[in-house]
Amino acid sequence: MTQSWGPTLMQPFAPPPQWGQAPSPPPKKRRNTGLILLVVIGSLLAVLAIAMLNGDPTSTAVEESTSHGQGISQGLGTKDAAADVKLLSFRHHDYGEYRGTIEIVNHSDGTSNYYIELVILDQDGTNIDWTNAVAEHVRPGQRAVVRFSTFEKLAAKAQVTQIQRTSSD
Repeated sequence: MTQSWGPTLMQPFAPPPQWGQAPSPPPKKRRNTGLILLVVIGSLLAVLAIAMLNGDPTSTAVEESTSHGQGISQGLGTKDAAADVKLLSFRHHDYGEYRGTIEIVNHSDGTSNYYIELVILDQDGTNIDWTNAVAEHVRPGQRAVVRFSTFEKLAAKAQVTQIQRTSSD
């Protein structure tokens, strides 16, 4: 059997296939999957690190609107539940997110569900977003803490606009 040599010195190549034979498959390419994955993960980590360095963990204002129902709708709720709900905090968190915390104390005689709707205001008091929070099966006298969030960049204040307390019995 004779051996054929390729264009570079001492590199053999396969002889051409004979009539009726299938050609040999092309050589397998080496894939750089690991390197690509490493670059993607490194890029994501860099973006997250930059976002955390630019984050401002300062507090924003909490708009107290829960003074016994002034300006708060009771929606489908049977009675005014404004005294049950208190907006505790609203502040900038990581990655452009603003988070708020609401405390609920059920002053009714039965187990209740709460739906709380809030508007997000900018520095000028313009309504720029809305969100809601829900607490279910809050027993009489029980305290519940619920959280809400928004990604609105101009958020400065959160204001409760609606509280619905309905029976869970």
